[in-house]
Amino acid sequence: MSEGPGPVRKGVRRLFRLAVRRPEVVHDDMDDEIRFHFNERMEYFVARGMSRDDAHAETLRRLGGDLDEMRDRLQHSADRRERTMAMHERLEELMQDVRYAARGLVRRPGFTIVAILTLAVGIGANTAIFSAVDALMFRPLPFRNPGELVKVSLTTPGTDGRPPRTDMVWSWVKYLTFRDAQKQFQSTALWSAGNFSLTGDDPERIGGEWAGARYFTTLGVAPAIGHTFEAAGDDGYDAAKVLLISDDLWKRRYNADPAIVGKTISLDRTPFEIIGVMPPGFKGLSGVSELFVPIATRPIADIGPSESWSHEFQLVARLAPGVPLRQAAAVAPKWARAIDAAWPDPGHGKAWGVGVTPLDAGRVSPVVRRSIYVLFGAVGLLLLIACANIANLMLGRAAARRQEISVRVALGAGRARLVRLLLTESLLLSMAGGAASIAVALIGTSALAAANPAETLRTQNLSGLGVSGFSSIHLDTIALLFTLGVSIAVGVVFGLVPALQATRPSLVNDMKSGTAGSGTPRRWIGSRHMLVVAEVALAIVLLAGSGLMIRSLAKLLNVDAGFNATGLLTVRLTMPRGAVARDSLPGFYDRLLAELGGLPGVTSVALGDSPPLAGGSNMTRINFNPEQKDVVPGSLPIIGVHWITPAWTAALAVPLKRGRLFTGE
Repeated sequence: MSEGPGPVRKGVRRLFRLAVRRPEVVHDDMDDEIRFHFNERMEYFVARGMSRDDAHAETLRRLGGDLDEMRDRLQHSADRRERTMAMHERLEELMQDVRYAARGLVRRPGFTIVAILTLAVGIGANTAIFSAVDALMFRPLPFRNPGELVKVSLTTPGTDGRPPRTDMVWSWVKYLTFRDAQKQFQSTALWSAGNFSLTGDDPERIGGEWAGARYFTTLGVAPAIGHTFEAAGDDGYDAAKVLLISDDLWKRRYNADPAIVGKTISLDRTPFEIIGVMPPGFKGLSGVSELFVPIATRPIADIGPSESWSHEFQLVARLAPGVPLRQAAAVAPKWARAIDAAWPDPGHGKAWGVGVTPLDAGRVSPVVRRSIYVLFGAVGLLLLIACANIANLMLGRAAARRQEISVRVALGAGRARLVRLLLTESLLLSMAGGAASIAVALIGTSALAAANPAETLRTQNLSGLGVSGFSSIHLDTIALLFTLGVSIAVGVVFGLVPALQATRPSLVNDMKSGTAGSGTPRRWIGSRHMLVVAEVALAIVLLAGSGLMIRSLAKLLNVDAGFNATGLLTVRLTMPRGAVARDSLPGFYDRLLAELGGLPGVTSVALGDSPPLAGGSNMTRINFNPEQKDVVPGSLPIIGVHWITPAWTAALAVPLKRGRLFTGE
């Protein structure tokens, strides 16, 4: 059936006009309008030959319900229209405030530029340090269910005046004993960072990892191409020479060859078959690995029972389903007894223990963690100083605008409306400072990412996972949200007090008495003085702390290290297995020293097993009284030993205190 004629359409238009009228009018006229429209539509159908009952039913069907439902729909439409209009009015007022604030900031470019630069430095520094804190401490480890991963370490009691060790690494055979004794972990794996020589065409020294068979299974990481080497097992030696490479190495060295799996490369002059490529971004727990080699490919002479005291591997494990960390830690003494029984050492008198800690807890060295928190506190003080400075400038600007605000109050502007106007200006200023701070944050995060505390603080024996190292620091969505939140908070902090001061009711009286702009009220002087005092106090704290740190650093740099580092270069040399016969190594090293010593500008060359200030050495026990024959081995003192060639003291200009130097004869 077609639509009704003019009267019906006229009634519909009246209903729509009714729906957008204000609520108090709608409540008075709603029933009359609905009844009129209903009757018009019903008469139209009767005129077309329908009975009144059929016309009534057809009208109800066309209108979608009875009169009460129509009334509810129209009322809802009117309320929604009212809310929409109110929202549009608020948005329009907000846009007016933003335009007004923007014009005011543009008219005062000096004030605006100083404020934006001040905020950019303060907010940018905080964003950079927050990015470091997030990457090093808060960001979840990039593994499957990282909360199930734990680090398992050997522990020993303190001996010979040395403190107890709670983080000792493992030997291969001690790990096998532990693996067979435990039932609390669904998978365990050893790993150790190392350096490898990629020989053949264009030789290259590459960082990598020795990894146990279940290393990738334990971490929950699968290769993007190929498969892992779990089939190599953890029980054998001299296993098949296979390896996996990182995504970066695959793209950089092999041009992302899709047929890379199955190809052979020369690693330390030994052929290895590539069986897989790891996903992008994965570089092992060390964070710098470009390739992964099974520990089982090493000969028995390197990791077998004869090397039970060759501790070089770290142990990562994944808790079994339903096994909490405390339950695994409670069983640790049982594992220690099994290791003691299998690998006793009565001469050294050590009693092995086993410690279990969450992998996430050891992601950053305590030294680095303390340093990051100190920096975070320092940049936080810097931001507070910036806020106090901007708030003081805003108070000064508010003093110059007293007459303008007085006129607004006299014309009927509410205090809340004026406070909102002034807060809009401060928020606009802080958001501009936040946008500018992104450039400062990018510079800061780049500098932090380039830092390498493991090298700079090598003597501190830093621990921690490279997977969450400084190289992982970058600006991400979380950091940008932090910048946004800080910008809003800062805008409210430095804008609220000036806004409240500028809109106090006494301004109207000031205008009436003609004193507007003639002086500064005592309360304004007090507020500005308090901000100045707070700013100076914070600056003194920051300056004193910075001065102490700089003085400590200067003293550390001037400490006599016992050698002359001027013009001194160090080179790490790793001999590939089989490159030179063991009996020929002394002659090889002699020729190497002779050729290097003959280079122009080289005055002396030497070899040593530990660079200066490396913080590590071999340990042994020595009997300083050869005449004493009956000595209990465990009672001899432990000393550190460096292996060097005779010219080592001359190359480092180490002074001789007593006795004589090596002669090489």
